[in-house]
Amino acid sequence: MFLPTADRSVDAMVHRLSNGAYLPLQAKGRSSLVGGEVQLVVWAESLVDDDVLIVSGLLVEGGLGPTILAVTAGDFKRLADATTADDRPIYAMSFGMQPRPGSPMVPISGSD
Repeated sequence: MFLPTADRSVDAMVHRLSNGAYLPLQAKGRSSLVGGEVQLVVWAESLVDDDVLIVSGLLVEGGLGPTILAVTAGDFKRLADATTADDRPIYAMSFGMQPRPGSPMVPISGSD
């Protein structure tokens, strides 16, 4: 993992060893658990690159919770609700610790 020196809405670069690809990563820590679901709100202005991978999860005592969301910014913008907070555009969505069948936020399989 490589940490950028300038803030351009990318928090880190991940190097995938299986194919040598470098993936821009944006970690989101502004989430909360409400009714068994992680509520995630992201300022629209921070999502400048649709290819950036957004990673979010619930922080619990001892580390991360049992479910992590990993989605491109482009897909996140497509799947989340667009609204405003304090007259600033935001994207908001939630995902459960046990995702329901048919939810757009479901686990994926693969070796990546």
